[in-house]
Formats: sequence, structure tokens, C-alpha cells
Amino acid sequence: MAFLVSRGNNKEPTTSNKIVIWDSFDAQENFSQIFSEYQDQNKDVEIEFVKKNPATFEADSINAFAAGSGPDIWIIPNNWLPKHHDKLATLEEKKLDSKAKKTNDETYKSTYVNAAYQDNVIEGQVYGLPLFMDSLSLFYNSELFSKKFNDYVKAHPGEDNSLARQLFNAPPKTWDDLTALIKIYGEKTIALGDSSTVENPSDILTALMLQDGAKMTTDDKTAALFQTSANQFFDTAYPGAKALSFYTSFAKNGEANYTWPAQENSYQAFRGGEVAMYIDYSRKAADIKK
Repeated sequence: MAFLVSRGNNKEPTTSNKIVIWDSFDAQENFSQIFSEYQDQNKDVEIEFVKKNPATFEADSINAFAAGSGPDIWIIPNNWLPKHHDKLATLEEKKLDSKAKKTNDETYKSTYVNAAYQDNVIEGQVYGLPLFMDSLSLFYNSELFSKKFNDYVKAHPGEDNSLARQLFNAPPKTWDDLTALIKIYGEKTIALGDSSTVENPSDILTALMLQDGAKMTTDDKTAALFQTSANQFFDTAYPGAKALSFYTSFAKNGEANYTWPAQENSYQAFRGGEVAMYIDYSRKAADIKK
């Protein structure tokens, strides 16, 4: 997620100062302490926090900016910035350095992780600041693992079950472990391979492409490369296509990795105990526990 400031909404000036914030993920309570501390020092400033519908957030924002009624602060997913940075104001130079000596570019590089810099800084100009960093995580249901292993043992009496025991003892650590587990577990081992029912399919696919050595864009970020033979780390031609084929194999009936019938949303299926594993951002853990 990135915290950004819009260019100004062209509203008529009013007698009171108001900061309008739009977000589609966080609840206002998450910012209550920050808002309180800011307003203690700025008594005349009113803060209006607007929680937007995630499904229409981007379209609503674009329309509002076009009409001159967009928010003052725009909290958006980090991957929105390349196509929307023209709607944003850049940070005034040397604002990040408390002593106002270093450029924003220098301070940003020394303060934030490289991924945040790549997401929010364009040609040395700061367009956004990260609120938090999150990463994709594998969620698994240990009860389903145990039940499936017990069923396997009953169905194969007298056989050596050491491999199955090893695979069902913990979630897979590698893609090879996962494909081996699917051969024993069968359908609904993991919700993966589809674009309409899997949470964050583009992020998962991007991670797979990077693991296979695909270079996603040109250095100036003006063109995509992931679909070409260009590669960043290895010598495999068309690593992006290879990753895409592997990803879709989990939801393509007849493939060796087939396991996901893609009948319902992966998050809902996992919550309901219908699938043993799914991939999502770690922030979903609290929702799942509820």
C-alpha cells in the first residue's frame, strides 16, 4: 500500500481547513492515534476519512480527479502508481531529511526497502510513501492435512507411508513438494491456477515469473518484457510463458498438477474448509482467525 498526495482538487476555498483521505482497505480506527496527534498540533484542521468500495475505488478516484473533487491524500495499492502518478503531487525537495540537507531520493534509499523505492520514486521524484510492507503467504489447514493422511493410510494398508507422512506433516516448502503432495492429496490441495476465483492471481503469477527469471519491464518501465525471451537471471527462453503454463496447470483438468476445480473464491473456500491451502497476503490472517 502507498500513501500519496493528490495535486489538489480545485475546490472553492472555505473558511475551515479540511484534509480528505480516501482508502479502500483500512478502517479509520487504524489511523486514530495519528489523526489525534496531528489535530492536537493543528487545531483548525478537520480530517475526513472516506472508506471506499474496493470494487469501484479506482474508477471512482479517476472520475473524481477528472472532476476536480479528488481527495487530498490517496491511499492506494503500490502497483497503481505507474499509471496514476500524473495525478499526484511530488514531495517537496529535502522534506524527508530532518536536517533538510539530503535530497528526497537519497533519504528514501537509505530509509525504505528497495521495493518501496522502486514503487514510489520515479526519476528521483517521490510520489508516495509506504504505509506497510506485506508479502504473499501460504495458508494451510492442518486438520485437513491430518484427515487426508489418515484416509490415505486406511486406503493403503500395509504399504510404506513414509513419503505421505513427510508430505502431510507440514505445508510444502518448494514447488516440487507441492506437486508431489497433489499426487497424493488430489483435488482441492490448493486453490491455484485460475484468474477469476483465486485471490491475487496477478501477484502470484508475477512472483512465479520472477522465480523463473523473467524480467518484467524495460529499465525505464515503459514497456513489458515478461512475455518475451528476455530474462534477468537464468538462460531459459521465455520464462514468463513457462511460469504462466505452470500456474494454469493447477486449474486445467487433465494436467498432472490439476487440483483446483475453480468453483468458488479461494478465500471463501479456505475459510469454509473446502481447500487445504491457498495463497494470500499475510494481513488476511486476522480475518481468517475470526
